[in-house]
Amino acid sequence: MLFNVLKWLAAAYLVYIGIKALRARPAPAGSESVQVSTVARTPRAAFVAGFMTNGLNPKATLFFLSLFTVVINPHTPLLIQAGYGAYLALATGLWFCLVALLFSHARVRSGFARF
Repeated sequence: MLFNVLKWLAAAYLVYIGIKALRARPAPAGSESVQVSTVARTPRAAFVAGFMTNGLNPKATLFFLSLFTVVINPHTPLLIQAGYGAYLALATGLWFCLVALLFSHARVRSGFARF
């Protein structure tokens, strides 16, 4: 029963956040200045920063934990479990590489800086 109460509270909170986001007004022009970093990072430093950001994100950890508990049961062979883990690691890595490539283009970054 406690689990169901927490689920409904979490759902209500997400609905509340969504409604607040939809009703929010944009900030007046010139109210905040966006500073784009001009310091170049080494590829290794960028990888470490991205890996730590996602690795320490509890939302991502809970997502994968919940996904594994739905897909894998205690009787699933260890080799299949390892295959699921390797597939998710590869798919997630490829997704973040694609996102990094997309957002590394100057045109895309300048478009986001305008907003």
